[in-house]
Amino acid sequence: MTLRSAQSTLLQQNGGSQALLPPASGSDDTATIQAYLNAYQEVAAVMGETYTVKSPVTIPSETRLDLTGATVNGDITTPDPNTGNKTVFQLGRGPGAALVGGAIVGGGIAEIGVDVSGYNDGQIQHFLVAPKKISGCTIAGLQFRGGFRGRVEGTHITGCGVGILSPQPASDYLAAWGQVDFRSLWVEANTNEGVLLQSGNLLHFFGGNIEHNGTYGVRIDDTGATEIEAVIFEGVDFEQNGSYAAGVGLLVQAGLLSLVVIGGAFQGSAANGAQWKGFDIQTANAAVAHFIGHTMQGHAVRSTAAFNSLQTYLPLFEAAGDGLAGNSARFRAGVAGAAAEVYALGGDANIDLALTPLGTGKVTANGLLNASQGVYTKTKAGVPVDADFPYAPPDGTIVIDTTDSKIYTRIGGVWKGVAVA
Repeated sequence: MTLRSAQSTLLQQNGGSQALLPPASGSDDTATIQAYLNAYQEVAAVMGETYTVKSPVTIPSETRLDLTGATVNGDITTPDPNTGNKTVFQLGRGPGAALVGGAIVGGGIAEIGVDVSGYNDGQIQHFLVAPKKISGCTIAGLQFRGGFRGRVEGTHITGCGVGILSPQPASDYLAAWGQVDFRSLWVEANTNEGVLLQSGNLLHFFGGNIEHNGTYGVRIDDTGATEIEAVIFEGVDFEQNGSYAAGVGLLVQAGLLSLVVIGGAFQGSAANGAQWKGFDIQTANAAVAHFIGHTMQGHAVRSTAAFNSLQTYLPLFEAAGDGLAGNSARFRAGVAGAAAEVYALGGDANIDLALTPLGTGKVTANGLLNASQGVYTKTKAGVPVDADFPYAPPDGTIVIDTTDSKIYTRIGGVWKGVAVA
C-alpha cells in the first residue's frame, strides 16, 4: 500500500466528512484546496507535496486542514478584500477552525502567513493554529485582529517582517481579541520584532524561545484608549541573536495593565562585549508587573527604570558582572491615592531586608515593632537638623550624636538631646 493510499484509507471515514487533497498541480492549487475545505470537515494534504496558492485560502469553522509533511508556497497575487493583505491562510468566522502541520512559505511575496482576524469582530473562537513552520512573509508570520479562546502551538516562525503581530485597529471597539494561548513557539531571525502586541487581552505565552535581531523580542505598545489587560509569559526564553549586540528582550512602551513573567530566561550574548536589556518597562500603565523565578544571564541587564516600576521581582538567578548591582529581589504594594511600600531583599551583602520609603519618606508599621536582636538608628557627628533628611522628619525621630555622645529626638519641631554616660 502506498503512502497516499494509506492516507486516503484513513480519511475516508466518518460518513465522508474527511478527504485527502489531490497531488499538487504544479501551478495554482487555490481553488482545489478551498473546494475541499468547503466540502469536508477534515482535509489532509499529500505528504511530500508542494502546493501553490495565488489568493487567500479560508479555513471555515469546524474545519481542520492538516498539512503534515507538505509545503504550501504563498505566491499571492490577489489580496484579501476584507483586510487588504496578501494572506496565505485565514480562519473563517465561527468556532473550531484548525490549521496544523506542514510549512507555509511566503517567499517574500505573501505578506501574512496565517491571519486570525474575524474581520475585527472577534467572531473566531476555539481555534487552533499549529503549522510546523511559517517563513518569508513580509509583514508577519501570524496576524491577530480578532478571535477568542484559541491556541497557537509548536510553530517555528522565521524570516518574516514580524513573527507575531496584533496591529492597532482603526478603533478600540474593534480591538476585541484575546484569551489566546501561545505554546512552545520558536520565533527567530525576523526582520523587526519577534512579537509586536498593539491590541489584545489576556494573552498567555507558555514555553518556547523568542529571539530578536537587534530590535525587540517582544514589544508591547497599545496606544489606543483600551489597554491590553494582561500578558503572561511562563517558561519563555528571551534570547538575543549572537550576531547582534543591541536590543531588548521584552519592551513595554504603553498600554498594558498587567504583566507577569514566571520562570524562563533573559539570555544575551557576548557580542562586541556589550550588554543588552533583558527587559525594559517604560510606562506607568504597566504598574502591575511581576517577575518571578526567571534568570538574567549572558550580558542581559534590566533597565533601572524598569526595576523601579516592578511590584514583584524574585529572580532565580542573576549572573555576576552583568550590571545587576543593587537589590535583586523586590516586593511592592500600593493603593491608588496612598503611599506605596517597597520591600527589597539582597543585592548588598550587608543588607538582609531593606524597607525603601516612597512618597513621604516614611515606612509605617501599624502596631508594635518587635526587634528582639536589637535596633539601631541614624547617627551623625554633631547636632541633627531637619536638612539631614530627604523628607521633613516627624516628631519622635531619633538621631545619635557620635561627637558629643548624645541621643537627640525631635519634639515640637525642635531637636532636643540628652548626654549618654
